[in-house]
Amino acid sequence: MSNINPLNINGAYPVAGVDNDSQGFRDNFTNIKNNFAYAQSELNDLQSKAIVKSALTGTTLSNNMAGTLISSALIQDFRETEYDNGVISTTVTLDHTQGHYQRVQTNASIAIAFTNFPVAGTVGRIRLKLVVTNSAHRVTLPAAVTYGLQYLQDYNANTRSIGYSQSGTGTYWYEFISDDAGATITVIPLSRARNNVDYTYANIANGTAASPTATTMVTKLILDNGAVGALSNVSVTFPPYPVDGQVVQISANVNVSNLFLLHANTINGNTTTLSAGAHLGYTYVGYPRNPGVEKWFKTQI
Repeated sequence: MSNINPLNINGAYPVAGVDNDSQGFRDNFTNIKNNFAYAQSELNDLQSKAIVKSALTGTTLSNNMAGTLISSALIQDFRETEYDNGVISTTVTLDHTQGHYQRVQTNASIAIAFTNFPVAGTVGRIRLKLVVTNSAHRVTLPAAVTYGLQYLQDYNANTRSIGYSQSGTGTYWYEFISDDAGATITVIPLSRARNNVDYTYANIANGTAASPTATTMVTKLILDNGAVGALSNVSVTFPPYPVDGQVVQISANVNVSNLFLLHANTINGNTTTLSAGAHLGYTYVGYPRNPGVEKWFKTQI
């Protein structure tokens, strides 16, 4: 609240036609002076803290919020700056304080480092526009990038590097996210197809259950037993709560006899054997396409 008080100034003083006491003049002048002092102090405080559209006279524009919370805001037509790190041949450090969108062009295989992610408990992100000028170039990630690696196309876990021999030169977008000040970072490929890793490799013994993961839309199960060379009495449990169109694929690297397909719904085309190098495919037809008579259909052999 402002300290300026217009009510402490007597606007009816002096009174015309009478002998006015000089104390009234002094009181008014003092109160006016004090209000000017309050106004100066409050304007200086406001100018140092307020958000402005352009620089005030004699100042440089700076709307640095210094981590202050802005809440319940309705925004429109916002944009983000893009920081160009230039053409890189060795290591480039992506500085969070330089912007959420950054650009790098490769002139050789490079390494990426990160700095100045916000404090733990807040989320920081950098979207990287990577211009790859040679398909032989690779991009090495720091050890802090620990999540999302399984979705990176042409990723070498031994060298922690991404390659482009499959997809070639061009522009690629990646997003890097951290909520613990950069201690651990998630990478998300925004412009490349993600690797499909929804399969289970079951190197099992005879009479062993081998259940595919039921949490993925497409479930792949690979049966193997290199030591024995053949399997028998193997049971495979289908997802207990499938959705319409869900697919289960079963492949074998060895001959499998007495194959038991365990399921909560009817299987149309049940089988009990699987030859080495062959595979089975089943598609679930259920609600809303076929309510009341949901079943797995054999769609591939």
